[in-house]
Parts: sequence; C-alpha cells; structure tokens
Amino acid sequence: MRLRNLILLFACCTIAAASSLALNPSSPWQTSQPARSEASLSAQELETRADAFRSQKEYADALTWYEKAARKAPKNAQLWNKMGMSALQLGRYDLARMYFQKAIKHNRHYAEAVNNLGVTYYLGKDYRRAISYYRKAIKIRDSASFHANLGAAYFDEKDFNLATSEYLAALRLDPEVLERTSVTGISASVARRQDIAQYAFMLARLYARVGDVDHSITQLRRAMENGYTDFSDVYTHADFATVRQDPRFTALMNSKPAVIPQ
Repeated sequence: MRLRNLILLFACCTIAAASSLALNPSSPWQTSQPARSEASLSAQELETRADAFRSQKEYADALTWYEKAARKAPKNAQLWNKMGMSALQLGRYDLARMYFQKAIKHNRHYAEAVNNLGVTYYLGKDYRRAISYYRKAIKIRDSASFHANLGAAYFDEKDFNLATSEYLAALRLDPEVLERTSVTGISASVARRQDIAQYAFMLARLYARVGDVDHSITQLRRAMENGYTDFSDVYTHADFATVRQDPRFTALMNSKPAVIPQ
C-alpha cells in the first residue's frame, strides 16, 4: 500500500493547512468561548472546524462539517476540493470524484482539483483517464507532484519511457519530490515484486542522471532486493558513470547473488 499512500500525499499536499487553533484534543472544535448555535456560524467557521477534524484524521467528521460549510458557501471551490479529499481518504472514490468535479465547475483553473480528480481514477486503476487529468493539471500549473503522479500512471501502463520522462521533470522542479512521495506511497500501486524491482531500477537511473549518487545506490539496492537481475546497464550506460566511481556501488554489485529468487 506504500504507492497508494504516496498518491494520497500528492493530493493532500494541494490543500491549505488547517487553521491554527487552541483545540481540545478530545473535541477538535471546542474553544474557551461560549458555545454558539451551528446556524450562527459562518462558512469560514464551519470550514475551520472541519479542518480541525481533518488534521486529526477524523475524515468522516471533517466531511460532515465541510458539507455544512458548503451549504453556506456553495460556490467555494476550495471547500469542494477539501470535501473531495476527505472522501478520498475514506476510500469513497465516486463521492470524491463528484466533489472534485464541483470544485472544477466553480473554478476551472483549479489545478489541484483537476489533479485530484485524476487521483480518483488512478486509485480506481483507470490509468488512461488519470493520465488525461494529470496532463490537464500540468497545463494549468507546472508542478513536481503532478508530473510525479503522471509518471506513476505511465508506469502502471507499462510505458516506462514516458514514466521516466515525467519523473525526471518532477525531479527538475523539486529534487526531493520522489522521496517524499515514495515514503507514503507513490509506488503504492506497484503491487507485484517484479514491478517494484523495475520501478526501483528506473528511479536509480533517474537519480544517477541528475547526479544524486546516494539515492541512486539506495534504489539499486532496492531493485536488487526485489529480484531485479539485469544490471548490465549500470556498467555501460553514461547515466551511471558517476555512480560507478563510488565504492558503495562496487560493494553492492559484488554482493549481488548469482541468481536471485523470483
């Protein structure tokens, strides 16, 4: 599930951080102020309460309060996007899709909502549609996370050349983007061991190409541990020229078993 969590992170990072409040951990919306009736609260106040629940990963409660806020501010695209994110975290992809579509209806240049709509299709394994929406999001705003999402979709479509191209574009915009996403799951959809190995080797080449020897060697090790066997390129390809000079590379290749179980 690591890749799935990564994709969720890419979507989550497009939403503004929850407002900073002095909150009671047992009740995210309580303050020292006298209680007010729900009807008297503004859309912003309702959204703030929802943000507090979302910050504590209480996504169902967050969704309830966002919906209340949206009834008072039905044209607020950011609210609809946050509702979509809450539904996405609950695994309700169809509902999330509807909310993201509403966000885009009220702001057709909302790149994050377009990207997040692509995420709903990606998690539903409709990679072609995911690719379409990721590309639309990139046209609105060039973003490392959007390129990384697009790379993940191309990878699952087995188009490794385009996946490499998009991951490289992501790294050029943000050298740390793949590390942050991989921690929570950009390779989450990579379910089979052989795919994980292929994915790791592709990342190793990408990191080598941009001169990041440390991460390249880490990914080479990951590829090896997951059964990757065709390391011929690392000895001949120009991308790995700097990596080959590192003593850790020599040690890693010398530790490679003659036959790695599949």
